[in-house]
Amino acid sequence: MTYFSDETIRQRLERRAREDANLLFCQYEDEKIYYGDLDKNVNRVANGLLNLGIKPGERISLMLSNHPDYIYLILACAKTGIIYIPLNTSLRGPSLDLLLQLADSRVLIVDAVFKDVIRDSFKRTGDTGIEMIITRGGADFKDLGGFRQITFETAFSDASVNVPDVPGPEPDDVLTISFTSGTTGVPKGVPLTDRMWHCAGHGVAVLAAVEKGDVMIMWEQLLHIGGAQMLYTSLFYGTSIALLSKFSASRFWDQVRRYKATRMHYLGGVLQILLKQPPKPNDKDNTIKIAWGAACTPEIWDEFSERFDVEIHECYGMSENSSVTTVNLDGVVGSCGKPLPYFDVRLADNGKILGPGKMGEFQVKGKIPGLVIKEYFRNEEATAKSFTEDGWFCTGDLGMRDEAGYYYFKGRTKESVRHKGENISAWEVERVVNDHPDVEESALVGVASELDEDLKIFIKLVPGAKKNPSAIAQWLEPRMPKYQLPRYFAFTDSFDKTQTERIKKASLSRSIDDCWDRLAK
Repeated sequence: MTYFSDETIRQRLERRAREDANLLFCQYEDEKIYYGDLDKNVNRVANGLLNLGIKPGERISLMLSNHPDYIYLILACAKTGIIYIPLNTSLRGPSLDLLLQLADSRVLIVDAVFKDVIRDSFKRTGDTGIEMIITRGGADFKDLGGFRQITFETAFSDASVNVPDVPGPEPDDVLTISFTSGTTGVPKGVPLTDRMWHCAGHGVAVLAAVEKGDVMIMWEQLLHIGGAQMLYTSLFYGTSIALLSKFSASRFWDQVRRYKATRMHYLGGVLQILLKQPPKPNDKDNTIKIAWGAACTPEIWDEFSERFDVEIHECYGMSENSSVTTVNLDGVVGSCGKPLPYFDVRLADNGKILGPGKMGEFQVKGKIPGLVIKEYFRNEEATAKSFTEDGWFCTGDLGMRDEAGYYYFKGRTKESVRHKGENISAWEVERVVNDHPDVEESALVGVASELDEDLKIFIKLVPGAKKNPSAIAQWLEPRMPKYQLPRYFAFTDSFDKTQTERIKKASLSRSIDDCWDRLAK
């Protein structure tokens, strides 16, 4: 059965340019981008990359903020088959060092605003494999030496706007390697193919019940699949994007009205944050019809819908399975819905397939080939652990199913904490904390907060060291992304461990009464 076409992103973009040159693709501040101009700009960037000697199948890393140039780069890769690796712009310190090394790219394209964190990382790591840096906005790394530096304008301004003279990628060719946040250790590289991106865009189209002419307000960063997939919803289904540089709760509804946006995405605590804004008489006077996403709790579902006159469409999915796996179009409060017709979903526990009312792990299989990753990037061990013998992908997420076939997300089996829309690896945080000279061991857990979870770190000090949580917090601040910085600091003389010397985190207190609060006034 055919669920969506085999038309590639390149083919679709070039057809849009021919047939719908005056159709609006994107608005960014006061700039409007129509398909005719979009295709020319993408060709210009694609040819610029090829002129620099970057070949189809090679990898480039991108550390960029939301901007039309980022879109042109993404689609240029879809034209040429060059693989892009998006770097989280919040990364710094050892987390950034690790990802640059895992990406093993020859080329880095970076915004000037991130020059200091990149510069510091290069000084620490030395050889990351980077041979060329393309900079936007005046960043200068020439003093570091060892690679070629070129400005964004020099690389792309004078390149041809003709269709690049390379074969376009096939549907199952990899376009992107998106690294997870490392929920069980080292971040894993998820190869996303042309077909998977098409599927992700289609999933959003179904979930958001889009119609041609809808405007999708896009606050999420293009580095996340939740943001970039909207490019393909627009490309294949005739919607347009209102691209924001970042999310602002105080300005959000004014931006919605400015762009006449009809669809909005939510993730993490976005809905809760918007609800915390002071009520206004014109809260319902907005153009959004449907909000779609994940993690809308039953407690706020009706409250948000009533206050802003917006219909909630909840889903479940992950990058490894082309982003959207189940959709709830029926308004069943608290449910992430039923599987899309091209996915099979089951719940299992220790090899046993579970029926309604039983909690188990979400496992997913595509009904057509190519919708689920075949392997993680250069990580045979993670690949082997992620699939059952009969080919089901093991998500590491817990859920339940009711008698009517609706699924409910119930948490994560993986050792991670969900904070401000990010899955935070305990391993990544602990390895930085453990580098502190006064720390012998540490363990990170999540404690319930009003929005999602806050981070609590347990620390065992080296003998003779004094408890000074404030000093440790100050030491950590420049060494990790802000969202990874623990809020609560607790100290222990010893950890309860397994026979294999793993800390038993289940025995650690989730109370906030026995620790120092970094945010306390």
